[in-house]
Amino acid sequence: MFSLCDALLCETTAQSLPELSQSPFFERQWSSLYQALDNGKINEEHLRQAWVEALLEDTVSDEPIWISVDSSSIARPQAKTSADRGIIHVANVPRGCKPISVGWQFSTVMVLPEEPSSWVGILD
Repeated sequence: MFSLCDALLCETTAQSLPELSQSPFFERQWSSLYQALDNGKINEEHLRQAWVEALLEDTVSDEPIWISVDSSSIARPQAKTSADRGIIHVANVPRGCKPISVGWQFSTVMVLPEEPSSWVGILD
């Protein structure tokens, strides 16, 4: 997985997995690339903990931390075989149209910066 990440970050001209496997940054045989993708596991809880620690590393312990939750929808009315689709609200539809569709609803929990900015640290 690390060799694959190195190749992805460094090989800007690769357009496919076989091209990535030919990168000098990918030091293994091409079949190991597919094995890494198939068998690679990430400890999500450990990664989440490390990410939160990195986001809060410069924060003074007695200062408040600003957290925001954003909710968004992705309309996919034609994706009849996609799992977990539900009824979602659609804003800014023409007058006379129903403001609902079928798609996915998701939320993002973020740490907001102290100074107003477009940057946020996504927690979950």
